[in-house]
Amino acid sequence: MRFRIAAPAVALVLFTTGAWAADKKGEAFPPVPDAEAIIQQCRDISLELRSMPSTSAINAGHGLKIRCLLDNIQENLSILTGGDYINIASNGIDDPQALPAFFNALTKTLDDFYGEIHHNLKRCRPRCGSMASNLVLSDIVNIYEEMLRDVLESRRSRGS
Repeated sequence: MRFRIAAPAVALVLFTTGAWAADKKGEAFPPVPDAEAIIQQCRDISLELRSMPSTSAINAGHGLKIRCLLDNIQENLSILTGGDYINIASNGIDDPQALPAFFNALTKTLDDFYGEIHHNLKRCRPRCGSMASNLVLSDIVNIYEEMLRDVLESRRSRGS
């Protein structure tokens, strides 16, 4: 009697943890990676540049980190949604966009927004100096780190 109860329980655990997860074609989904490990990897590949005493080198390091995060977000979002596009609901109209174009536009928007916060201050017109650009990129990195965590958590909770 115990064996009959244990077998369905094991099957339920395997199914809900994604061990048996598969797409509609029956192909197994790749394992869900650890978000913090990816974030650390992206930090590591950009650390040398971000540690230099040059604003342009630090910015280039942030750029490497952003690219690394975006590559991982796009890869895992494609697995989660089953496609390489995203539907943006704008006034009730579906507007499919390729993920790279979507994230390029998002990065530009975030850069503009945080640029206003860090560059366009009354106390330091016309600009607050080149180091403020590092603050902009750092804010964008923080958002993309959180997006990666969200995408991976969604994959984990949905078994994909």
